[in-house]
Order: sequence, then C-alpha cells, then structure tokens
Amino acid sequence: MSSNQFQWNFQNKSDLIRTVYKSNPTATNRMIREIVKKTFGVDVNSNLIIAAIGRYKTRITLGSAATSIVQQAKSYLRLCLDDLEQAIHFLKKAKAA
Repeated sequence: MSSNQFQWNFQNKSDLIRTVYKSNPTATNRMIREIVKKTFGVDVNSNLIIAAIGRYKTRITLGSAATSIVQQAKSYLRLCLDDLEQAIHFLKKAKAA
C-alpha cells in the first residue's frame, strides 16, 4: 500500500478520541479508552484523552453550556480578526494576569 493510500484514511489517536466523544459526550475517560480499543483496536491513555477533549469533570460541568460557549468563542475569535494564534495569545495573557 502506498503512503498516499494510507494517509487519506488515517486518523490519529486524538481524532479517534474526539470521534468517540462526539457520539457519547457523557462518557468517562475509562469508557472512551474501552470504546476506542474495541472499535479501532488502538490503546489510548487518560493523559491523551485529557489533552484531546479535556478533563471529565470539566466536560460534564460545561456540557449543558457548550452551545453558549461556542457562540461566545466565535465572537471572541472575530474580535481577534479570526486569527487563532492571536486569540490564544490573549487568552494566555488573560490567564496570567
């Protein structure tokens, strides 16, 4: 198989985690690990799950407000002229202040 054929069908572990999370947003880290292993045959650890979609406690707490948060994030990004790097820069600056 050529590398081009492989790349079009390639998903990294973080993408697999996000796929499982999208279909089951209330899943715990353990559940996500088990589903990724069973469905895709790939082992993922909790650190990668947290890096890809955040801590379980935070996900559950913010779950009901997700739509509102996304709308606010879009507005903020527009304020930063849709420049993601600048938006992140100002968020980090705000956290440090």
